[in-house]
Amino acid sequence: MSNIINDEQLYSKCIDKALEVMRLVTKETKPQSENRYMRDNVYRNVIKHQANMYYEFETNESFKHQQKERQIEHEQMVHYLERRRHMQKRIGERDLKLEKVSLLEWGDKIRRKSDGRVFTYMGRDDSGDKNYAHVNEMATPVYLPDFEKVEEED
Repeated sequence: MSNIINDEQLYSKCIDKALEVMRLVTKETKPQSENRYMRDNVYRNVIKHQANMYYEFETNESFKHQQKERQIEHEQMVHYLERRRHMQKRIGERDLKLEKVSLLEWGDKIRRKSDGRVFTYMGRDDSGDKNYAHVNEMATPVYLPDFEKVEEED
């Protein structure tokens, strides 16, 4: 007996949900949609059809399992996108630093951030990686983000 009552309560909630969706579409108020539900057979049939679909969704265990799987996939995708957005922001900040360094010309002085030692910029490295350049004082390319341009003092 309680199963029947629970099913009736669930179906009633499904009808309410269908009416709510219909109100969003038709821009009717709650009293208007309820009145129309009582008078208009076509409207009532559409609402009942929607309510039957909602009821099927609520009572179908396979569907619930699929929904849980999709929700987990959605949460994983959101997490992935947030991580990606965070990494793009970090990469963008690094690129801004590189733009400042890339304004270097042959003979400019650059200072290594770790020890403050000054080097003479000689040009980009041939590897194609814009992060590396040659300095006069070293035989191997240096990593440009570790350096900052020395502003000339008058």
